[in-house]
Amino acid sequence: MINLMIAMNVFQQSFISCFAIMTIVGFCLIYVDKKRWKEHCARSAEMMAKKKPQVVELDSALSEEEAVVDDNDKKKKSKKIKKDKTPISGDFEYNGRIKDRVLITLAVFFCGLGELLGMIIFRHKWYKFQYKIAIPLLALLNIGTVIVLVIACRGISGEITSKFFG
Repeated sequence: MINLMIAMNVFQQSFISCFAIMTIVGFCLIYVDKKRWKEHCARSAEMMAKKKPQVVELDSALSEEEAVVDDNDKKKKSKKIKKDKTPISGDFEYNGRIKDRVLITLAVFFCGLGELLGMIIFRHKWYKFQYKIAIPLLALLNIGTVIVLVIACRGISGEITSKFFG
């Protein structure tokens, strides 16, 4: 029976270690997703800047007759818009971000507290409804599970100790 008590203590310690590691993993996942989001926004802005129309000025050397016609046409613009017709490269479709379902699934497996802390500290994904509801609830569920298992392990090891040494 002493072996069972040792096994319960090892189980308790390993479970708490697993919870701590998964909390750190969840925190890091939110950080990585935030960083990739910033990269995605920068790439999108860069690609869209290449697609903006370029303004090209026309020659200002107009003949006198054309100048008279221009005055009569009421604010005729002397600028012409030239569109860039080169296609956007495939880099615009950057898919390196972590998917929402992956983050929520990992929150079920004890990453919830880390993801919640990451959401608060990095201010990332907090505006989405599914994250406002699911991640805090899963974090509470994870903490509750850890507390219940720790109490259960201490209760079992306490009963074993009282039977043999009490």
